[in-house]
Amino acid sequence: MALVLVSLLLGTIGSVFSVAVLGTRSLEQHSALVQMARSLDASLRSNQALGNSAGETNGYRWKIEAAPFSVANQSSEVKPVKLRIEVRGPQGDVFNLETVRLRREAAN
Repeated sequence: MALVLVSLLLGTIGSVFSVAVLGTRSLEQHSALVQMARSLDASLRSNQALGNSAGETNGYRWKIEAAPFSVANQSSEVKPVKLRIEVRGPQGDVFNLETVRLRREAAN
């Protein structure tokens, strides 16, 4: 009887541990995707050209879409730009970051 209880207890502990490990791994993968997207966002210049760009960094495929974002009463020197950054991890996980940035217009 004691052997049955010990094996049930060990089985339960093992399954709880495996769920915790899977959750931790998933959180680490998501964190890596977020860090890559934030690093791409930080690397963009304030005069980033509009349009699409794509690439791969350390096994993470990424795509950046930059499009005009219209607002009433815009300044002629600075224009808002909508950025969409998509990062795809080595395991196929995807993270999307959408934000608005200010872009300096070229002097005439």
